[in-house]
Amino acid sequence: MLARQADSKRAAEIFNDLAADEGEHH
Repeated sequence: MLARQADSKRAAEIFNDLAADEGEHH
């Protein structure tokens, strides 16, 4: 369960990074 939470958090962070990149480009 802990591993799954870590993966979800990591995925959310990556998603945030991608969203931030998109915002910077636009």
